[in-house]
Amino acid sequence: MRINAAVQLVIRLRTERRSARLDELVMEAVDTVFRGCGTDPTGIDMRSPALLHQNVMIEVLQRVRQEVAMGSAASCQSDPIDVASADSFPASDPPAWIWR
Repeated sequence: MRINAAVQLVIRLRTERRSARLDELVMEAVDTVFRGCGTDPTGIDMRSPALLHQNVMIEVLQRVRQEVAMGSAASCQSDPIDVASADSFPASDPPAWIWR
């Protein structure tokens, strides 16, 4: 899927160019991944390619922000005990008892 490819490209570019603005990286990634695409996935010509381009950029930006948020939440768990506890859930829960 091209949107996922654009998201991954933005994340890679972000690690290479920390000082660049996120919206600039999104624009660059969308232009790179979607270069030459004038149709939607069904092959129907779009009446407003600029609107389509803008909507794709918004979607990529939202997904990048989600990926970054998930990545920073995962990096906050640096305590090995907390990480092991989170990884073992729900296996660490005791089994339910059934009285017969």
